[in-house]
Amino acid sequence: MQGIELLVRHSFAPNRLHYCGDDDYSSRIQQFIQSRDPTLGQTLKKEYTTFRAAFGYVKTIAESVQKNPFDFEVAEAYWIGNALLDHVSSDILSKLFLTRFSAGEYLGSELAAEMAAQLPAKIYPHHSFHVLYLHFLSGKVPVTLPNINHCLILPAKVLDVSPGKLTVEKKPFEIHNGDFRIGKPVHQEIDRFFSDPIQTGDWVSVHWNTYCMTLTPLQKENLEKYTAANLALLNAASIFS
Repeated sequence: MQGIELLVRHSFAPNRLHYCGDDDYSSRIQQFIQSRDPTLGQTLKKEYTTFRAAFGYVKTIAESVQKNPFDFEVAEAYWIGNALLDHVSSDILSKLFLTRFSAGEYLGSELAAEMAAQLPAKIYPHHSFHVLYLHFLSGKVPVTLPNINHCLILPAKVLDVSPGKLTVEKKPFEIHNGDFRIGKPVHQEIDRFFSDPIQTGDWVSVHWNTYCMTLTPLQKENLEKYTAANLALLNAASIFS
């Protein structure tokens, strides 16, 4: 899989819902997943830069490890998690707040500076960090626990496969005594827009109640690892108090 494919698979659902990106790219994303057309892939790379939050993190990770933002490992680091995240310091991450996220239509310079100053000494620039700390940068989505769970990329076990749908089991987040924690498993029906071969028992990533991709055992492990690590770091820093 190419880096751009992993990126757009995980950005498909929020773009389809008009939460992220400047335009509706979802039809082109579906076409690219089906065809892997290189010309369309190049078009999607240009368009992906309008995903202010996602591309900001991807670019920050890439610059920290001297790789191309569309390198597969860089894309995987942000959406799934891998060892590249260990090479991004909180100082570098704070610069993302003070530059890309400080625009008036997003955080604004004052709030961006405040949030940058409150960053824990160690944090991983993984999608889980963005959802738990900044929530929804565009302001188009109310900050509620159900929406946070919709936006988090969570591993889900496939229980049933049907046309256009999957029934999965996953562990949503809960709030307990002011802290977030991983809750008990629940069953959920999610949408499936990509015609990948999927079997019961597979582990998949889910974003906004939509199937993104099938996970390898290592990817599932890393997704759980970095999500749990950010959760622990933010809880310890009393970010949610």
